[in-house]
Amino acid sequence: MRAAHSAMSSGVCAARNSRFTNADRSSAEIRCVEFSAMLLPSGVRRARGVCVRETTLQQPHGARHLTPPWHVCGTGGGLVRSMPRSHTSVPPRKGALMSRTGRAVVAHGQDFDIREYPVPDPDPNTVLVRQELAGICGTDLHMWQNGIPGEMLLGHENVGIIDKLGKDVTVDHVGNAVKEGDRIIFAPGTPNGAYGFQSDPDTAPHFGGGFADYIHLYRPDTLFIKTDLAPEIAVMIEPFTVGVHASMRGGIQIGDTVVVQGSGAIGLVTLMCAKISGAAKIIVVGGPAGRLELAERMGADVTVDIEDITSADERTEIVRSHTPRAAGADVVFECAGFLPAIPEGLGYTKYGGTFTEVGQFVDMGSFDFNPNRMLMRRNVTVEAVWGSTYEHFVRGMPILERNEFPFADMVSHVLPLSRLAEGFDALNGDYRLTGETVVKIAVGAGAE
Repeated sequence: MRAAHSAMSSGVCAARNSRFTNADRSSAEIRCVEFSAMLLPSGVRRARGVCVRETTLQQPHGARHLTPPWHVCGTGGGLVRSMPRSHTSVPPRKGALMSRTGRAVVAHGQDFDIREYPVPDPDPNTVLVRQELAGICGTDLHMWQNGIPGEMLLGHENVGIIDKLGKDVTVDHVGNAVKEGDRIIFAPGTPNGAYGFQSDPDTAPHFGGGFADYIHLYRPDTLFIKTDLAPEIAVMIEPFTVGVHASMRGGIQIGDTVVVQGSGAIGLVTLMCAKISGAAKIIVVGGPAGRLELAERMGADVTVDIEDITSADERTEIVRSHTPRAAGADVVFECAGFLPAIPEGLGYTKYGGTFTEVGQFVDMGSFDFNPNRMLMRRNVTVEAVWGSTYEHFVRGMPILERNEFPFADMVSHVLPLSRLAEGFDALNGDYRLTGETVVKIAVGAGAE
């Protein structure tokens, strides 16, 4: 289900302050990570916006996809340097920390500025991370659509290299020994605040979000975990933990019929987690077609394209026709963040089923709601998922590291910091960059 936009000063170094706005985009070609051929698995047929597997048994998601190395940038400022598929250690940069500055993209309204700040020397129990990739989340997009109040440093889906360890930091959250040069992921939320939503970024501590050269994990209670995953897979951990949380809240049981509304990153990871949890049939309602093809490769048994099937009533009829006795789904996950998807999703849900709200991370308003008709008379359980906790990172990381799904294919585009606005524009428009369908856009500090 397409999100609402488809329908609807302490320590500051002012060495550079580059401004780029919606009216000042580079028109140069963006070179993208190319998808492998998106072939439908055997036993799948497509007709008029609906793709159905011939059997309701779980199918393999297809041959493991090997992502080609990222291409070196051309004149268009394209992608990033080639990266190895996996490695645990990258040599830290040399030199005195306080003699360095780093870039950070500061959002305000619907514009972005690139600023430079002094790179901090971490306290004894904190960590300085050199950013590798930071994903653009739907939450970032919805905040941007509404206009960022004041100034904010965004970016909460991150992977990077330990640039400098505080002297008292010796292990990660699960007890693995760590050193400078190790690759880590970290949870954006902590008991004392969150990374990726830093207001007043001109005031130290700087680098509180991922759209920057560095990320300063200045809160001692930050969860971080060492990994040898390639960065384009590791960057998916934060969205994946939302899928873990959603599947746990939804209470999927072996043999359930599950509907996922939305085929963006959160919808796709929720699909994966539903499959792992034992769903016998998974129906994905969303678009555009490129995202639905990826959903099919990840195990969706039925896909309904909202660009082809534009009537909510017709979509409901199609979805229910693919459930046992046309009674509706056992569990429905609303992952689109689009208000009309909520009453529509409740219509997919069977008597006594569970509707799980996953997509409303930003206040998108309200809708006409009749609790007697929509809930009470149908004995429907409603669950809500607010982000994820440390538990979901610990549970989700081993699944990500098994790499049984084409996680790397979800990062469809990598942009440099200077072209962050183009990523937001694509997600706010037709979900395409350079003729390719956008799934997850990541920003790479080294992608210049």
